[in-house]
Amino acid sequence: NNIMSEQEVLAIIIGRTVALFPTQVVGLLQKNAVVLNAQNYNVSQLIEAVVSGLSSSESFRNDFASFVEANKELI
Repeated sequence: NNIMSEQEVLAIIIGRTVALFPTQVVGLLQKNAVVLNAQNYNVSQLIEAVVSGLSSSESFRNDFASFVEANKELI
């Protein structure tokens, strides 16, 4: 079965977005008050913060989705 689940696709998108755009992801996390000291986070902590933010903050979810859409050719 080569079809990826939504969760797998989301995990890849989050991982690639954090890896390629860590500074921008930190900015989105801080702008939406998901994490205030995210600039000190490593990649895995940023990924956890993004996952948390996607479930807890509608504004972060919208901003993150817009950012991914705008950069989808790189991600």
